[in-house]
Amino acid sequence: MMRCHDELPPPEPELPFIADIDVRFGIEDRIRAAWTDFNAREWMGATVFAGAALEALLLWALKQVTLTNASKRPLDQLHLADLISLATSNGVIDAATEQQASLAKDARNLVHPGRALRSGEACTALAALAAVYRLIDQLRKLVVSP
Repeated sequence: MMRCHDELPPPEPELPFIADIDVRFGIEDRIRAAWTDFNAREWMGATVFAGAALEALLLWALKQVTLTNASKRPLDQLHLADLISLATSNGVIDAATEQQASLAKDARNLVHPGRALRSGEACTALAALAAVYRLIDQLRKLVVSP
């Protein structure tokens, strides 16, 4: 518990490990939009934007490494579940990040009315945002450390 943050992360994270300015700004814009919606109590919007940021971060990360377990489809055509699985099987993310990312994927998928009715769950914006920041922390360590 001592390592857990006791405050919200900044709504505008710095992603200096992403050299491509357009990619970095695009991801940061999604995160900012998620926080804007969250602060406006627009839970669905916050969840969807956080899921989009998560997907973009995973896509960027997978493009940075040599994949040993590659997909038959191009990375740009994969769904979030596929990106999570591929990132895990290639050691880009650990099991705990995989679990949080999967929770975010599930939360984001609740925007589909049928799925929400079948599951009985509600959108959880904070689960999706937690996955984004967990992934950022992990990617920052991956890029910085040799």
